Amino acid sequence: MGLVKAHRFILSKAPLIAFSFLFCFHAVAEESAGRVLFVSGPAGIVDASGTERIMSQGDPVRVGDRLVTRDGAMGQIKLSDGSLVALRPASALTVESHGAASREGISTVVRLERGAIRVINRETLVGGSQSALLVKTPTATIRLVNADGDAFVIGVPASGTQDVNPGTYSRVIAGAGSIQTGQGNLWLELGAVGFAADGQLPPSSLRELPAKLLAAIASPGMGNP
Repeated sequence: MGLVKAHRFILSKAPLIAFSFLFCFHAVAEESAGRVLFVSGPAGIVDASGTERIMSQGDPVRVGDRLVTRDGAMGQIKLSDGSLVALRPASALTVESHGAASREGISTVVRLERGAIRVINRETLVGGSQSALLVKTPTATIRLVNADGDAFVIGVPASGTQDVNPGTYSRVIAGAGSIQTGQGNLWLELGAVGFAADGQLPPSSLRELPAKLLAAIASPGMGNP
């Protein structure tokens, strides 16, 4: 094929090549970060464009999706790294990133705006590497690597929790983890509870979760601990 003919051939195929590139880019952008395993009660997913849909079992969960459970509703998602995240009632969680490299291996980052979640992250491996789940909140970042734990965000005011200090609470159920603010990092062993009232203050260690917080979680508005 001569140079002129080759040039014309490339030009004739340019729209197809561009379309294929855009299709592949869109497919990567829409890659699922997980899926919904279970949902009970009124819950929804708001995508990155602001479009809301009812949360249903089997739905894909993508980066940028905001998962919202109403009062009395619960949901559970399985991330593609194998982690399970259970949303309790009256909670809002956004998937910020997925599959990024970190010092622990492969990381997924979620943001808990309000409410409570339970994370099951033990023995989750991606390509032989450890899988880290980072839970960002308004006041702290919780890090779980092959560990199970709870995360709670108590706002001001929060129904049924007026006597509980607002902020982020983290409880390790199995394994170990940490809670970090801009002023320090607190390592949490099995059974430990960490608290971060403000991102400008170091996190503190608690003997246990406040009783009134557990009572609020056990109520219909927050779900079971």
